[in-house]
Formats: sequence, structure tokens, C-alpha cells
Amino acid sequence: SVAVGGVVAARHYVPAFDLNGLPRVDVTTLEQDASSWVARLDPALRPATPQERSPVLVVHHRRRGAPDEPPSPREPHPVASPAEVLLDLYDLRLTEQADDFVQVLRRKRDDHV
Repeated sequence: SVAVGGVVAARHYVPAFDLNGLPRVDVTTLEQDASSWVARLDPALRPATPQERSPVLVVHHRRRGAPDEPPSPREPHPVASPAEVLLDLYDLRLTEQADDFVQVLRRKRDDHV
């Protein structure tokens, strides 16, 4: 019920995605209480304060059961859908990269039609 999103998933869909060094990992879960999932992942994890600039784990609650991209040999973990990834990029205020992401996905779709 958990899939990787954000920049990691963007690279799954668009290997040439041009963002490096972002200290943030986005995951999407169907669980109602995302904090319980985080506590099972590592009980030492806690909410960050606004002053902290350390790596950040961002947990998004997905309200509907849209399918995620299944694991592949290249990515051993489930990857959030392109729509979830796009929302993550906009949430990060990566507007230019989000627009590029959409354009590449459109080109890929058009190439397969």
C-alpha cells in the first residue's frame, strides 16, 4: 500500500529528469493514518521542525486506489502513478521540472499511439 513518488518516481518515468541533491523522499500510501506507517518503518522518525534542513520523508495519503506502477528490474519498489508524481513536483514548487515531466510523458504517449 506504499509507493515511492517525487523525484525518485519522476526518474523512473523520465530517466533524464534533471534534479539532483534534493534531500526529500516522497511516498504515497493508501493508509488512513500515514504516521502509523512511518512509525512501523522506523520508530525513531519524527516530524521535522521548520528550522531543520536534514533529509525529509514526506508521506502523502492517497484517497483512492489508483494503480501504481509495479516494481521492475530497474526499480525494485512500487512507484506512484505519474499523476501522483506530478502533484509531488508541484508541491515541491518545481514548476519548470513538472512542466517538462508532462511534456516528456505526452511525447512518449504520442510515440506509442
